[in-house]
Amino acid sequence: MRWCLWLAVGWTLLAAAGVAAASAEAGGEPPEEDAVAAVKKNTAVDDGGDDGAEDDGGGAARMRNFVAVDWLADGEMERRVHFNGVSAKETSVVTTGDDGQRQGIILRQLTDGVHFIQLIYSADEALRDCEFVRQRPVVRDFLRAFREDVARAHAAEAGAAAAGAEAGAEELALRNVTFRALGAERSALPDDVARWLDYPLLRARCQRSHRELRRLAHRQRHGSADEKRHAQEHIERFKRGISENFIVPGTKWCGPHQTATRYGELGPLSQMDRCCRRHDNCKTNIPAFTNKYNMFNLRPFTISHCHCDTRRKRELMDLLRVPGTKWCGKGRSAIKYTQLGGFSGADKCCRVHDNACPFYISAFEDKYGLFNWRINTIMHCACDERFRTCLKMTNTAAANLVGKLFFNVVQTKCFVLKPRKVCLRMSWWGKCEKYGLRKQAHLRNNVPY
Repeated sequence: MRWCLWLAVGWTLLAAAGVAAASAEAGGEPPEEDAVAAVKKNTAVDDGGDDGAEDDGGGAARMRNFVAVDWLADGEMERRVHFNGVSAKETSVVTTGDDGQRQGIILRQLTDGVHFIQLIYSADEALRDCEFVRQRPVVRDFLRAFREDVARAHAAEAGAAAAGAEAGAEELALRNVTFRALGAERSALPDDVARWLDYPLLRARCQRSHRELRRLAHRQRHGSADEKRHAQEHIERFKRGISENFIVPGTKWCGPHQTATRYGELGPLSQMDRCCRRHDNCKTNIPAFTNKYNMFNLRPFTISHCHCDTRRKRELMDLLRVPGTKWCGKGRSAIKYTQLGGFSGADKCCRVHDNACPFYISAFEDKYGLFNWRINTIMHCACDERFRTCLKMTNTAAANLVGKLFFNVVQTKCFVLKPRKVCLRMSWWGKCEKYGLRKQAHLRNNVPY
Protein backbone atom coordinates (compact mmCIF):
# COMPACT_ATOMS: atom_id res chain seq x y z
CA MET A 1 0.00 0.00 0.00
CA ARG A 2 2.83 2.38 0.90
CA TRP A 3 4.55 1.57 -2.40
CA CYS A 4 1.37 2.50 -4.29
CA LEU A 5 1.18 5.84 -2.51
CA TRP A 6 4.77 6.73 -3.41
CA LEU A 7 4.12 5.73 -7.02
CA ALA A 8 1.05 7.98 -7.14
CA VAL A 9 3.02 10.91 -5.71
CA GLY A 10 5.78 10.36 -8.27
CA TRP A 11 3.35 10.40 -11.19
CA THR A 12 1.73 13.57 -9.80
CA LEU A 13 5.09 15.38 -9.61
CA LEU A 14 6.02 14.28 -13.13
CA ALA A 15 2.70 15.53 -14.45
CA ALA A 16 3.14 18.89 -12.70
CA ALA A 17 6.65 19.25 -14.14
CA GLY A 18 5.32 18.50 -17.61
CA VAL A 19 2.62 21.16 -17.29
CA ALA A 20 5.18 23.73 -16.09
CA ALA A 21 7.51 22.91 -18.99
CA ALA A 22 4.69 23.21 -21.49
CA SER A 23 3.70 26.55 -20.02
CA ALA A 24 7.29 27.80 -20.30
CA GLU A 25 7.57 26.68 -23.94
CA ALA A 26 4.31 28.43 -24.77
CA GLY A 27 5.78 31.66 -23.42
CA GLY A 28 3.34 31.86 -20.51
CA GLU A 29 4.14 34.12 -17.56
CA PRO A 30 3.55 33.31 -13.91
CA PRO A 31 0.64 35.07 -12.25
CA GLU A 32 1.39 38.49 -10.86
CA GLU A 33 2.39 38.40 -7.20
CA ASP A 34 0.87 40.55 -4.55
CA ALA A 35 2.96 43.72 -4.14
CA VAL A 36 3.69 43.28 -0.46
CA ALA A 37 4.61 39.61 -0.92
CA ALA A 38 6.92 40.56 -3.76
CA VAL A 39 8.78 43.14 -1.72
CA LYS A 40 9.02 40.78 1.24
CA LYS A 41 10.41 38.13 -1.08
CA ASN A 42 13.14 40.54 -2.16
CA THR A 43 14.45 40.89 1.37
CA ALA A 44 13.35 37.63 2.95
CA VAL A 45 15.62 34.96 4.33
CA ASP A 46 16.19 32.34 1.66
CA ASP A 47 17.48 28.89 2.49
CA GLY A 48 18.52 28.23 -1.07
CA GLY A 49 20.66 31.29 -1.77
CA ASP A 50 24.39 31.29 -2.11
CA ASP A 51 25.49 34.09 0.15
CA GLY A 52 26.39 33.47 3.75
CA ALA A 53 25.31 36.24 6.08
CA GLU A 54 24.94 35.07 9.63
CA ASP A 55 21.62 35.04 11.41
CA ASP A 56 20.99 36.35 14.92
CA GLY A 57 21.98 33.10 16.51
CA GLY A 58 25.23 32.84 14.60
CA GLY A 59 24.08 30.21 12.14
CA ALA A 60 24.07 30.62 8.41
CA ALA A 61 21.09 32.47 6.99
CA ARG A 62 20.59 33.73 3.46
CA MET A 63 19.04 37.02 2.44
CA ARG A 64 18.21 38.20 -1.05
CA ASN A 65 20.06 41.21 -2.43
CA PHE A 66 18.30 44.57 -2.02
CA VAL A 67 18.79 48.27 -1.33
CA ALA A 68 16.37 50.24 0.89
CA VAL A 69 16.37 54.02 1.30
CA ASP A 70 14.56 55.77 4.16
CA TRP A 71 14.16 59.55 4.22
CA LEU A 72 13.30 60.82 7.70
CA ALA A 73 11.18 63.91 8.15
CA ASP A 74 14.10 65.90 9.57
CA GLY A 75 16.24 65.40 6.47
CA GLU A 76 18.22 62.42 7.77
CA MET A 77 18.74 59.64 5.23
CA GLU A 78 19.25 55.96 6.07
CA ARG A 79 20.22 53.48 3.39
CA ARG A 80 20.42 49.73 3.99
CA VAL A 81 22.05 47.40 1.50
CA HIS A 82 22.44 43.63 1.38
CA PHE A 83 24.53 42.30 -1.49
CA ASN A 84 26.08 38.85 -1.83
CA GLY A 85 26.53 38.26 1.90
CA VAL A 86 27.49 41.84 2.83
CA SER A 87 25.08 43.91 4.94
CA ALA A 88 25.61 47.66 5.25
CA LYS A 89 23.87 50.72 6.65
CA GLU A 90 24.59 54.32 5.69
CA THR A 91 23.27 57.20 7.80
CA SER A 92 23.81 60.73 6.53
CA VAL A 93 22.77 64.28 7.34
CA VAL A 94 24.05 66.54 4.56
CA THR A 95 22.90 70.11 3.94
CA THR A 96 24.08 73.05 1.85
CA GLY A 97 25.31 76.05 3.82
CA ASP A 98 24.84 79.72 3.07
CA ASP A 99 28.16 79.72 1.23
CA GLY A 100 26.99 76.91 -1.06
CA GLN A 101 29.31 74.34 0.53
CA ARG A 102 28.05 70.89 1.51
CA GLN A 103 28.00 70.34 5.27
CA GLY A 104 27.19 67.28 7.29
CA ILE A 105 28.25 63.82 8.44
CA ILE A 106 28.05 60.37 6.87
CA LEU A 107 28.27 57.19 8.97
CA ARG A 108 28.76 53.86 7.20
CA GLN A 109 28.57 50.49 8.97
CA LEU A 110 29.31 47.26 7.15
CA THR A 111 29.73 43.56 7.95
CA ASP A 112 30.43 40.45 5.93
CA GLY A 113 29.09 38.21 8.71
CA VAL A 114 32.48 37.92 10.44
CA HIS A 115 34.08 41.38 10.40
CA PHE A 116 32.51 44.74 11.27
CA ILE A 117 33.69 48.20 10.26
CA GLN A 118 32.42 51.72 10.99
CA LEU A 119 33.58 54.81 9.13
CA ILE A 120 32.78 58.50 9.60
CA TYR A 121 33.00 60.80 6.58
CA SER A 122 32.50 64.50 6.07
CA ALA A 123 30.00 65.74 3.49
CA ASP A 124 32.75 65.83 0.85
CA GLU A 125 33.45 62.08 1.37
CA ALA A 126 36.69 62.70 3.27
CA LEU A 127 37.38 59.94 5.83
CA ARG A 128 37.50 61.43 9.34
CA ASP A 129 37.65 58.40 11.61
CA CYS A 130 37.06 54.65 11.47
CA GLU A 131 37.21 51.41 13.41
CA PHE A 132 37.13 47.74 12.40
CA VAL A 133 36.71 44.74 14.70
CA ARG A 134 36.21 41.01 14.52
CA GLN A 135 33.85 40.39 17.42
CA ARG A 136 30.95 38.01 17.07
CA PRO A 137 28.59 39.86 19.50
CA VAL A 138 29.08 43.14 17.62
CA VAL A 139 28.32 41.50 14.27
CA ARG A 140 25.33 39.65 15.70
CA ASP A 141 23.82 42.80 17.25
CA PHE A 142 24.24 44.76 14.03
CA LEU A 143 22.65 42.04 11.90
CA ARG A 144 19.78 41.65 14.35
CA ALA A 145 19.02 45.39 14.27
CA PHE A 146 19.46 45.40 10.48
CA ARG A 147 16.88 42.67 9.95
CA GLU A 148 14.47 44.05 12.53
CA ASP A 149 14.49 47.41 10.75
CA VAL A 150 13.70 45.75 7.43
CA ALA A 151 10.93 43.64 8.97
CA ARG A 152 9.48 46.71 10.70
CA ALA A 153 9.35 48.58 7.41
CA HIS A 154 7.42 45.70 5.84
CA ALA A 155 4.94 45.47 8.70
CA ALA A 156 4.35 49.23 9.05
CA GLU A 157 2.61 49.89 5.77
CA ALA A 158 1.47 46.55 4.38
CA GLY A 159 -1.83 48.09 3.30
CA ALA A 160 -0.15 51.01 1.54
CA ALA A 161 2.19 48.62 -0.24
CA ALA A 162 -0.71 46.58 -1.57
CA ALA A 163 -2.42 49.73 -2.79
CA GLY A 164 0.71 50.70 -4.72
CA ALA A 165 1.02 47.44 -6.63
CA GLU A 166 1.15 49.28 -9.96
CA ALA A 167 4.55 50.69 -8.99
CA GLY A 168 6.06 47.23 -9.33
CA ALA A 169 7.85 45.01 -6.88
CA GLU A 170 11.38 46.20 -7.61
CA GLU A 171 10.83 49.72 -6.29
CA LEU A 172 7.98 50.11 -3.83
CA ALA A 173 7.65 52.60 -1.02
CA LEU A 174 6.64 51.33 2.41
CA ARG A 175 5.90 54.47 4.40
CA ASN A 176 9.16 56.46 3.92
CA VAL A 177 11.18 53.45 2.75
CA THR A 178 11.84 52.58 -0.88
CA PHE A 179 12.93 48.99 -1.60
CA ARG A 180 14.65 47.79 -4.74
CA ALA A 181 15.68 44.23 -5.50
CA LEU A 182 19.20 43.66 -6.84
CA GLY A 183 20.71 40.96 -8.98
CA ALA A 184 23.87 39.03 -8.16
CA GLU A 185 26.09 41.06 -10.54
CA ARG A 186 28.00 44.00 -9.06
CA SER A 187 26.73 46.18 -11.89
CA ALA A 188 23.28 45.95 -10.26
CA LEU A 189 24.44 48.15 -7.37
CA PRO A 190 23.78 51.90 -7.56
CA ASP A 191 26.97 53.71 -8.59
CA ASP A 192 27.28 55.70 -5.36
CA VAL A 193 26.95 52.48 -3.33
CA ALA A 194 29.28 50.39 -5.48
CA ARG A 195 32.10 52.84 -4.72
CA TRP A 196 32.23 51.89 -1.04
CA LEU A 197 30.42 48.54 -0.58
CA ASP A 198 33.67 46.58 -0.36
CA TYR A 199 34.94 45.44 3.05
CA PRO A 200 38.59 44.77 2.02
CA LEU A 201 38.75 48.20 0.38
CA LEU A 202 37.25 49.99 3.39
CA ARG A 203 39.52 48.15 5.81
CA ALA A 204 42.57 49.07 3.73
CA ARG A 205 41.54 52.73 3.78
CA CYS A 206 40.95 52.59 7.53
CA GLN A 207 44.33 50.98 8.14
CA ARG A 208 45.98 53.59 5.92
CA SER A 209 44.34 56.36 7.96
CA HIS A 210 45.48 54.78 11.24
CA ARG A 211 49.04 54.34 9.93
CA GLU A 212 49.12 57.99 8.86
CA LEU A 213 47.99 59.16 12.29
CA ARG A 214 50.55 56.93 14.05
CA ARG A 215 53.28 58.21 11.73
CA LEU A 216 52.36 61.84 12.42
CA ALA A 217 52.22 61.17 16.16
CA HIS A 218 55.66 59.52 16.07
CA ARG A 219 57.18 62.43 14.15
CA GLN A 220 55.56 64.91 16.51
CA ARG A 221 57.28 63.24 19.46
CA HIS A 222 60.59 62.01 18.03
CA GLY A 223 61.18 63.79 14.70
CA SER A 224 63.41 66.69 13.78
CA ALA A 225 62.26 70.29 14.20
CA ASP A 226 60.90 70.43 10.64
CA GLU A 227 59.22 67.03 10.98
CA LYS A 228 57.61 68.08 14.26
CA ARG A 229 56.31 71.30 12.73
CA HIS A 230 55.01 69.48 9.64
CA ALA A 231 53.35 66.77 11.76
CA GLN A 232 51.78 69.37 14.06
CA GLU A 233 50.28 71.21 11.07
CA HIS A 234 48.76 67.99 9.73
CA ILE A 235 47.38 67.00 13.12
CA GLU A 236 45.84 70.44 13.68
CA ARG A 237 44.27 70.32 10.22
CA PHE A 238 42.86 66.87 10.96
CA LYS A 239 41.49 67.95 14.34
CA ARG A 240 39.99 71.08 12.76
CA GLY A 241 38.20 68.95 10.17
CA ILE A 242 36.79 66.75 12.91
CA SER A 243 35.65 69.77 14.92
CA GLU A 244 33.91 71.44 12.00
CA ASN A 245 31.83 68.34 11.37
CA PHE A 246 30.93 67.48 14.96
CA ILE A 247 30.38 70.81 16.71
CA VAL A 248 26.75 70.96 17.86
CA PRO A 249 24.84 73.80 16.12
CA GLY A 250 24.03 76.62 18.53
CA THR A 251 27.02 75.85 20.77
CA LYS A 252 30.67 76.83 20.96
CA TRP A 253 31.92 74.15 23.35
CA CYS A 254 29.97 70.98 22.45
CA GLY A 255 32.24 69.00 20.17
CA PRO A 256 35.80 67.68 19.94
CA HIS A 257 37.05 71.29 20.01
CA GLN A 258 35.57 74.62 21.07
CA THR A 259 35.05 77.58 18.72
CA ALA A 260 34.80 80.12 21.56
CA THR A 261 37.59 82.70 21.71
CA ARG A 262 37.24 83.21 25.48
CA TYR A 263 35.88 81.30 28.48
CA GLY A 264 32.81 83.50 28.95
CA GLU A 265 31.66 83.13 25.32
CA LEU A 266 28.64 80.84 24.89
CA GLY A 267 26.38 79.88 22.01
CA PRO A 268 22.60 80.42 21.80
CA LEU A 269 22.07 77.08 23.59
CA SER A 270 23.83 78.48 26.64
CA GLN A 271 22.70 75.87 29.18
CA MET A 272 24.02 72.99 27.09
CA ASP A 273 27.16 74.99 26.30
CA ARG A 274 27.90 75.47 30.00
CA CYS A 275 27.82 71.70 30.53
CA CYS A 276 30.18 71.15 27.61
CA ARG A 277 32.49 73.96 28.77
CA ARG A 278 32.77 72.46 32.23
CA HIS A 279 33.44 69.03 30.73
CA ASP A 280 36.10 70.43 28.38
CA ASN A 281 37.90 71.98 31.34
CA CYS A 282 38.09 68.72 33.28
CA LYS A 283 41.53 68.68 34.89
CA THR A 284 42.04 64.94 34.47
CA ASN A 285 42.17 64.28 30.73
CA ILE A 286 44.44 63.22 27.88
CA PRO A 287 44.16 65.52 24.82
CA ALA A 288 44.28 64.13 21.29
CA PHE A 289 47.71 62.95 20.13
CA THR A 290 49.40 63.62 23.47
CA ASN A 291 51.19 61.46 26.03
CA LYS A 292 49.92 61.75 29.60
CA TYR A 293 49.63 59.46 32.64
CA ASN A 294 51.87 56.92 30.82
CA MET A 295 49.32 56.62 27.99
CA PHE A 296 49.48 58.06 24.47
CA ASN A 297 46.08 59.07 23.03
CA LEU A 298 46.06 58.27 19.31
CA ARG A 299 42.42 59.24 18.94
CA PRO A 300 41.39 62.59 17.44
CA PHE A 301 39.33 63.25 20.58
CA THR A 302 40.27 64.11 24.15
CA ILE A 303 39.85 61.27 26.67
CA SER A 304 38.41 62.53 29.98
CA HIS A 305 38.34 60.91 33.39
CA CYS A 306 35.23 58.78 33.95
CA HIS A 307 33.90 61.04 36.72
CA CYS A 308 33.92 64.01 34.31
CA ASP A 309 31.98 62.07 31.67
CA THR A 310 29.43 60.90 34.25
CA ARG A 311 28.98 64.42 35.58
CA ARG A 312 28.41 65.75 32.07
CA LYS A 313 25.62 63.25 31.37
CA ARG A 314 23.91 64.14 34.64
CA GLU A 315 24.09 67.90 34.03
CA LEU A 316 22.86 67.62 30.45
CA MET A 317 19.65 65.97 31.59
CA ASP A 318 19.21 68.45 34.45
CA LEU A 319 19.68 71.63 32.46
CA LEU A 320 18.73 70.81 28.90
CA ARG A 321 15.36 71.67 27.52
CA VAL A 322 15.10 71.05 23.80
CA PRO A 323 14.78 74.41 21.99
CA GLY A 324 11.29 74.95 20.62
CA THR A 325 9.64 72.81 23.32
CA LYS A 326 8.05 73.59 26.68
CA TRP A 327 7.76 70.08 28.12
CA CYS A 328 10.90 68.23 26.93
CA GLY A 329 13.56 68.48 29.59
CA LYS A 330 14.05 68.95 33.31
CA GLY A 331 10.82 70.55 34.50
CA ARG A 332 8.64 72.49 32.08
CA SER A 333 8.17 76.09 31.00
CA ALA A 334 4.52 75.81 29.96
CA ILE A 335 2.08 77.73 32.17
CA LYS A 336 -0.93 75.64 31.12
CA TYR A 337 -1.52 72.13 29.80
CA THR A 338 -2.48 73.21 26.27
CA GLN A 339 0.61 75.37 25.77
CA LEU A 340 3.11 73.83 23.36
CA GLY A 341 6.35 74.96 21.76
CA GLY A 342 7.21 75.26 18.09
CA PHE A 343 8.08 71.56 17.89
CA SER A 344 4.57 70.56 18.88
CA GLY A 345 4.93 66.88 17.90
CA ALA A 346 7.82 66.21 20.28
CA ASP A 347 6.24 68.46 22.91
CA LYS A 348 3.01 66.43 22.93
CA CYS A 349 4.98 63.23 23.52
CA CYS A 350 6.85 64.81 26.44
CA ARG A 351 3.64 66.25 27.89
CA VAL A 352 1.89 62.88 27.89
CA HIS A 353 4.97 61.21 29.34
CA ASP A 354 5.16 63.76 32.17
CA ASN A 355 1.46 63.80 33.07
CA ALA A 356 -0.21 60.54 32.04
CA CYS A 357 2.01 57.94 33.70
CA PRO A 358 0.32 56.57 36.86
CA PHE A 359 3.44 54.79 38.17
CA TYR A 360 6.53 56.89 38.92
CA ILE A 361 9.11 57.46 41.66
CA SER A 362 10.24 61.05 42.12
CA ALA A 363 13.83 62.01 42.86
CA PHE A 364 14.98 60.88 46.34
CA GLU A 365 11.60 59.26 47.04
CA ASP A 366 10.92 55.84 48.55
CA LYS A 367 8.02 54.18 46.73
CA TYR A 368 7.00 50.65 45.74
CA GLY A 369 9.77 49.31 47.97
CA LEU A 370 12.49 51.15 45.98
CA PHE A 371 14.40 54.31 46.89
CA ASN A 372 15.20 56.55 43.91
CA TRP A 373 18.57 58.11 44.68
CA ARG A 374 18.70 59.70 41.21
CA ILE A 375 17.98 63.38 40.66
CA ASN A 376 15.48 62.52 37.90
CA THR A 377 12.07 60.90 38.19
CA ILE A 378 12.00 57.27 37.05
CA MET A 379 8.84 55.88 35.50
CA HIS A 380 7.25 52.57 34.72
CA CYS A 381 8.81 50.88 31.68
CA ALA A 382 5.43 50.83 29.91
CA CYS A 383 5.29 54.65 30.10
CA ASP A 384 8.82 55.00 28.74
CA GLU A 385 8.05 52.57 25.94
CA ARG A 386 4.94 54.57 25.04
CA PHE A 387 7.09 57.72 25.08
CA ARG A 388 9.65 56.08 22.79
CA THR A 389 6.92 54.95 20.36
CA CYS A 390 5.41 58.44 20.29
CA LEU A 391 8.78 60.02 19.42
CA LYS A 392 9.42 57.43 16.72
CA MET A 393 6.01 58.08 15.14
CA THR A 394 6.55 61.85 15.27
CA ASN A 395 9.83 61.32 13.37
CA THR A 396 11.12 64.92 13.45
CA ALA A 397 14.53 66.35 14.26
CA ALA A 398 13.36 67.54 17.70
CA ALA A 399 11.72 64.19 18.50
CA ASN A 400 14.83 62.25 17.46
CA LEU A 401 17.02 64.56 19.55
CA VAL A 402 14.85 64.01 22.62
CA GLY A 403 14.78 60.25 22.06
CA LYS A 404 18.52 59.89 21.57
CA LEU A 405 19.29 62.06 24.59
CA PHE A 406 16.76 60.38 26.88
CA PHE A 407 17.28 56.73 25.90
CA ASN A 408 20.84 56.56 24.49
CA VAL A 409 23.00 59.24 26.12
CA VAL A 410 21.63 59.41 29.64
CA GLN A 411 20.41 55.78 29.55
CA THR A 412 17.54 56.53 31.89
CA LYS A 413 16.34 53.60 33.96
CA CYS A 414 12.74 52.46 34.22
CA PHE A 415 11.02 50.02 36.58
CA VAL A 416 8.48 47.23 36.50
CA LEU A 417 6.14 46.19 39.30
CA LYS A 418 5.99 42.63 40.58
CA PRO A 419 3.91 41.30 43.49
CA ARG A 420 5.80 40.45 46.68
CA LYS A 421 4.53 38.59 49.72
CA VAL A 422 4.73 40.80 52.81
CA CYS A 423 3.46 40.68 56.38
CA LEU A 424 0.42 42.92 56.94
CA ARG A 425 -0.12 42.25 60.68
CA MET A 426 2.29 41.00 63.32
CA SER A 427 1.76 39.62 66.84
CA TRP A 428 3.25 41.21 69.94
CA TRP A 429 6.24 38.90 69.77
CA GLY A 430 6.83 39.49 66.06
CA LYS A 431 5.08 36.51 64.52
CA CYS A 432 3.23 37.32 61.29
CA GLU A 433 -0.51 36.83 61.63
CA LYS A 434 -1.60 38.02 58.19
CA TYR A 435 0.18 37.98 54.84
CA GLY A 436 -0.63 39.94 51.70
CA LEU A 437 0.78 41.03 48.34
CA ARG A 438 2.34 44.41 47.64
CA LYS A 439 3.83 45.89 44.50
CA GLN A 440 7.62 45.81 44.43
CA ALA A 441 9.56 47.93 41.91
CA HIS A 442 12.46 46.35 40.01
CA LEU A 443 14.82 48.50 37.91
CA ARG A 444 15.29 47.74 34.22
CA ASN A 445 17.34 49.27 31.39
CA ASN A 446 15.37 51.20 28.80
CA VAL A 447 15.34 50.00 25.19
CA PRO A 448 17.79 52.11 23.10
CA TYR A 449 16.27 54.66 20.77
